Amino acid sequence: MSAESLAARLEASLSLLTAGANPLASVLRQSWEGLEQVQQQVLAAAAQFPSGFDLDALAQVSGLSASGVLSAVEALSSAALVVGREPRFRLLNVVRAFAADRADAQVGEAFVAWAVGAASVLLGRLEREAVSAEELVALEPSLRSALQVASEAAEVATLALALFAHDARMARWSTLRPVLDGLEVDGLPEGLALDVSWARARMAYLADAFLSAESMARAALERARSQGTSAQILQLWILAVDARLVCDGSLDDSEIEALVDYAMVCPEAPIRRAEAFALCARVVGLQGETERAIGLYHRASALLDGHPDQLKVCGGLGQSYRMLGRVDQAVGLLEDALLEARQEGLRDAELMVLRQLADMRLAASDLPRATELFEAIAELGEALGHSPSMLQSETFLALQEPDSFRMEAKLTQVRERAELLGRTEDAALADANIGLCRHERGDVQTAPAAYAAAAQRLEHQAESLIRRASVVWRALALAEQGVSDLDAALPATPPRSRLARSMEALARATLRGDQTAYDDALAEAPEDELVRTTQGLCDRLWAVES
Repeated sequence: MSAESLAARLEASLSLLTAGANPLASVLRQSWEGLEQVQQQVLAAAAQFPSGFDLDALAQVSGLSASGVLSAVEALSSAALVVGREPRFRLLNVVRAFAADRADAQVGEAFVAWAVGAASVLLGRLEREAVSAEELVALEPSLRSALQVASEAAEVATLALALFAHDARMARWSTLRPVLDGLEVDGLPEGLALDVSWARARMAYLADAFLSAESMARAALERARSQGTSAQILQLWILAVDARLVCDGSLDDSEIEALVDYAMVCPEAPIRRAEAFALCARVVGLQGETERAIGLYHRASALLDGHPDQLKVCGGLGQSYRMLGRVDQAVGLLEDALLEARQEGLRDAELMVLRQLADMRLAASDLPRATELFEAIAELGEALGHSPSMLQSETFLALQEPDSFRMEAKLTQVRERAELLGRTEDAALADANIGLCRHERGDVQTAPAAYAAAAQRLEHQAESLIRRASVVWRALALAEQGVSDLDAALPATPPRSRLARSMEALARATLRGDQTAYDDALAEAPEDELVRTTQGLCDRLWAVES
């Protein structure tokens, strides 16, 4: 049964329970009629919250004093109409559905006003401090419910931005895209307009449309320089630089210096300043200035003292130490960060550090330890509902299977799970790996179909690296079958990212049999797993032709 069908059945069941001559509906109606007016008012207000409420929020929505709300909730709890205890209460679904039908428009407006206020507070806090994943998850259903009925553009924008912060944490960024794209930015207050512009650019970045992301971010950055806050300037500047880095692999030193200088003197937004230092550290590290990168990472770490993102900086420091050959120091740093995350109960930070440690072990070719870490990541990712970590770990574990047919069976399970979770990108990655699995065992007759399935899933994401790689690999697999004129099988539009350009250059040179062009493309290619895989398939084809 699909999620939509299940939701429709549940809704129908609630309607039956609260309507007509149903005995339960009769009991609820009698209970309602036996309540005092204030208690009815509080119950109707409580029904606006999909997943629970605290007394302060309920007081704001009901319009009553804190003491009045407390008395009413105590009475409703005694009547079994409210469940839970301080600090959080909730209504059973059937009670909530009944009471919601008796709420007037004023209560609905008060709920939206409360939700917008809570979203504004959340957005402000995110600029200054850590907000736990648990707090975001608790608030998310109420914000999403308010978004469905909000009518003012500023209200919609505020709610959508707060939900975007939640979805980004949970790796579900695309759910807010239709809402944010539908907003008329020119009609919003300038601060909100700049934040919405950043969110749109960020979504373009997440969809691998890096040049579009940079263009959007830089256009908004020009407005922010005259009308925005320093936090907004940094946020947009960081995104523009990051998108350019992905496209070209390097940046003009003058912009990096300018960004560092601005972050040094910026009077506010410590988290954004830390992000700027960490990004610049990554850039100079890629350019071989490892000692300078370490200094910038330390600046970022100092600004994030006590913030979970400080543990993310540990990953950058660890990579820098590894580049200097100080692998033991790198691993020790990350293991200390992991211990701290566990002691502080920062489970999302723990997940992040586990992933960094796993990458470190992979880079060191320590597969047994990497496998243990990915097993821990899969378990924690499932507990936290973090689908990407869970699915990526399961993919890695499947790829460690020595038997090719068992590997394909496990990858098929990952793909099916990704489909159930709505993770199109992970399902496409599973298809691509199935193609590689078949290819490596010499089954080039069926490998192209798996590559094509991966590309088809991401047809609307022209810049997706998985889509690009799948198309390239399909062309190489078809070439092994003796199919000619394969240049036409590759994407007609040139790729924007440096990584995708390298993969396609290697493939085109191989398909044309141009050894010089192939060697040149290989010399210019960045160090990356997708490039190494493409190189392996190309080398195999060169060997076949030889």
